[in-house]
Amino acid sequence: IADVDKEHLAKEIKSSDPMLSEVLFTNANQDGCRGMKSLLPKALRLIEHSNRYHRSGNPEKSILIIGIPNVGKSTVINRLRNTHMQIGGRAAAVGAKPGITRAVQEKIRVSNNPLTYLMDTPGISK
Repeated sequence: IADVDKEHLAKEIKSSDPMLSEVLFTNANQDGCRGMKSLLPKALRLIEHSNRYHRSGNPEKSILIIGIPNVGKSTVINRLRNTHMQIGGRAAAVGAKPGITRAVQEKIRVSNNPLTYLMDTPGISK
């Protein structure tokens, strides 16, 4: 999608839900994707500036990854882990067919500073 089209689409998405503050376009299969590089820093910033975040004594952050079936949730987790932790391999199983992830998985560490975990989920459909 061209940058102009992304801007237009992001404005449309935000206008449909006033609670949305960020829209990111990502491609976890593309090295150097700007959306993937900005995903974790933006998520952490949103958490830290949230009214609900201010809990004492627990500096770690846990983020639940949700979406429709077979859109690349596990691939995003693996890419973030590989990028921020410089750890190869796959922490979350991936496959070409829907249904690889069947239940909420254990926390997968994707950053040490700040300590951040992601949790993979099966696809959600209507």
